[in-house]
Amino acid sequence: TSFSPQNTPIPFELARVNEGNAMDLTSGKFTAPRPGIYFFSFAGNGGLTSSSTANFYFRLFLNGNLIGSTHVHEMNGPVSKHSPMSFQSTLNLKTGDQVWVQMEYSPAMYLSDESTHTTHFTGFMLEEEIVAAL
Repeated sequence: TSFSPQNTPIPFELARVNEGNAMDLTSGKFTAPRPGIYFFSFAGNGGLTSSSTANFYFRLFLNGNLIGSTHVHEMNGPVSKHSPMSFQSTLNLKTGDQVWVQMEYSPAMYLSDESTHTTHFTGFMLEEEIVAAL
């Protein structure tokens, strides 16, 4: 569904695949079950609504530290549109590391998702660090 709280992990309602239950849909956080290299991708549809300037960010966090973000800026008000946004990141994670996406905006924005499922957060292990796992 649509989501608007800022500076909090984005929760999800549906998992197509969640092997090992590493993704907690309610909290919106992925917890690495094993050490290794992981790939993450996010695609979302930002709803922009403003009478003047609009700024919208999706940000990827690792253990509370900002890893990267995507940004839409619209200056010709009034604004009323949806804007697709996406990013990818490859991370070297240790067991228990947490990864999530959150948003920040000004003044009036929301993450739009409908029955067509336009919002996706994908993560998978590329390579396991075998020595650390032993």
